[in-house]
Amino acid sequence: MKRISTSCALACILLASCSQDSDGPGFNKDRADILDSCQPSRVMMILDQSSSMQTGTINGQTKWSIAVTAIDALTAEFENTLQMGLMTFPSAGQCSPGTTLIQPDFGQRAATAAALATAPPASGNWTPMAETLAAAAQEPTLQITSGPGERYALLITDGWQWCSPYDAGTRFNAVDRVQELKDMGVTTYVVGFGASVDARALNLMAVAAGTDLAGCDSTGSSPGAPNPCYYQADSPLELQSALQDIVVSITGEECDGLDNDCDGLVDENLNRECSSACGDGTESCASGVWAGCTAPAPEAELCDGLDNDCDGETDPGCGCVAGEQQACGTSGSVGECSPGTQTCNNGGQWDGCTGDVGPSEELCDGLDNDCNGIVDDLDAVEICDGLDNDCDGSIDEGLVQVCSTACGLGEETCQQGSYVGCDAPPTNPDICDGLDNDCDGTADNDCDCLPGETIACGESEEGECRKGEQTCDNSGQWGACVGDQGPELEFCDEKDNDCDGKIDESNGMSQAAPNDDVAVICPTGDDNPEVPAESDDPEPEPAPDPPGAAVSNCSTGGPAGSIWLVLALLALVGIRRRDGDSTLS
Repeated sequence: MKRISTSCALACILLASCSQDSDGPGFNKDRADILDSCQPSRVMMILDQSSSMQTGTINGQTKWSIAVTAIDALTAEFENTLQMGLMTFPSAGQCSPGTTLIQPDFGQRAATAAALATAPPASGNWTPMAETLAAAAQEPTLQITSGPGERYALLITDGWQWCSPYDAGTRFNAVDRVQELKDMGVTTYVVGFGASVDARALNLMAVAAGTDLAGCDSTGSSPGAPNPCYYQADSPLELQSALQDIVVSITGEECDGLDNDCDGLVDENLNRECSSACGDGTESCASGVWAGCTAPAPEAELCDGLDNDCDGETDPGCGCVAGEQQACGTSGSVGECSPGTQTCNNGGQWDGCTGDVGPSEELCDGLDNDCNGIVDDLDAVEICDGLDNDCDGSIDEGLVQVCSTACGLGEETCQQGSYVGCDAPPTNPDICDGLDNDCDGTADNDCDCLPGETIACGESEEGECRKGEQTCDNSGQWGACVGDQGPELEFCDEKDNDCDGKIDESNGMSQAAPNDDVAVICPTGDDNPEVPAESDDPEPEPAPDPPGAAVSNCSTGGPAGSIWLVLALLALVGIRRRDGDSTLS
């Protein structure tokens, strides 16, 4: 919706020669070129021609003649910059919806005047506004969305939604029809003419259309109520002014980069008010964009006594004004004390105090160190600090204190402000001597034994095995086992070589005696071996002799060797008996 009041009459004077040529009245070639490139709007004037327009008068003139005169003046001024059409209602009398008499186009003044030359009848014509607005929604030129410009409906009425008989339930139907036009992209302006209009319905229609006047009161129910939302006209001048304002709003140039008023210029002379938090200004349209607002812009807040960001608060969060100074310090100019200076920084905060001298501990120096107004007012005992605390001319005299180590107590003496020379028993590194050398409550930390101590070592004393001896070294750790004899592989030597409590057992035993190169047969280790009984089972083949070895009778001199010899002979007898030979050979 356009709201900028820019007169197009001047555009007509400047751009059109109003000469008669092949393009029709009021056109020339330059004007045609401009219209080819501009964005003209389409408006359908919808005029009430109910009988009350003919019978009602204002200052002796019928409302019909006043409306015809105002429309003629409007088309005369804007026929070359606005595509204008005309509908009247009702059509063919009674309550029939209005019909289109003139489709929106340029140069329609003469045609419009001819269509309005006949006044409505003095009776019989009612006011079917809602039906007529519905018919306008079907008008092809208002339905086309691909063409240039915007689409409008301009309703002028002097009455209520009314047909005979009157149906109160239809009173606000026109509000819904206006909303439907808006939904399809057609904006409706509403003009109430005279004192007999339904102000409440017209208010709601203007609100639904989005053309309600600024600051209006939509609850008004009478034509004389203040601040109507629609255009209320009660005289010829008010009607002409209302129509003029509406059409100027429609044809006025907008800030959109287009030639809205078809004067050959784009976004010309468009200015509007603008503002910021700091004040008002103006901005101009350029290439379809509002820019260049001259209103003062808010700035970052500074601690300078001004409201830089224009939020109504000066120097928020600032404790002072930048550059300001003040005295600081914990005391005044008493004794050795003096105040310093603080400066406010750019952040509005006081910097640290510089140059101040505060009170200190009173000394025996002829000065008022603690700034209490009294010099050398000492009531103190000597302490170990390298000073003459008691002002007796000596420093740190006779000062001793108890000291200690982990191993006991002692005493130390103050020298030049520090206690030194503690004579408490010292702690020593722990050694393996049965004593708690480092005084930690534990003797011989990390020691396994005492140096020189010995213990037996080794696996056992069974069979041929013997234990050895370990000796504790100087670090309190056991040395290697010396002289021990561990288990060995069992041999056929009538000894318990593997120290398992058994002698010459076959399990795991070597088949050759030490230092002997003959194969031997040793008993299993049983003390009382049984002689196997004779059997009919075939004997297993004897194992072959080892190469190069003679069969030995294991003449070791012990009973074990005899047993093995007897077993071998018995086996041989059994073999021969199975073969049928009872003779030993």
